[in-house]
Amino acid sequence: MEAEMTISEMGKKAKNASSQLRQTSSYQKNRALEGVLASLKINRSKIIEGNNKDIKYANEKKLSDAMIDRLFLNDERLNSIIYGLEEIITLPDPVGQLIEEFIRPNGLVINKVSTPLGVVGVIFESRPNVFCDAAAL
Repeated sequence: MEAEMTISEMGKKAKNASSQLRQTSSYQKNRALEGVLASLKINRSKIIEGNNKDIKYANEKKLSDAMIDRLFLNDERLNSIIYGLEEIITLPDPVGQLIEEFIRPNGLVINKVSTPLGVVGVIFESRPNVFCDAAAL
């Protein structure tokens, strides 16, 4: 029962956050992503050091080689995460874009405009890059 309450509370918080994000400008969103980028770059050695501990623990627990490989971070993989975030920042913000417009026979103008979907949920295992990509998007 406790887990259900926690998930329910997380859902409520996500819904509240989505209404705030809906009003956030592209500039503000990109500045937030740039903050994440800066943090990744500044904390590179700490991130890799922490990942080394995770890998050691995974080996102690005798996880499969494939699972450990998915979990593993090095400079090259961290650079890939950083590059992915940089690419997302360069994408045009889809929120508020006119997708389609048409006029009904009675003269009513209908506009289809993109809006934030909100939190759907992401399930993944042992892939640090997936966390960053999903959070950024």
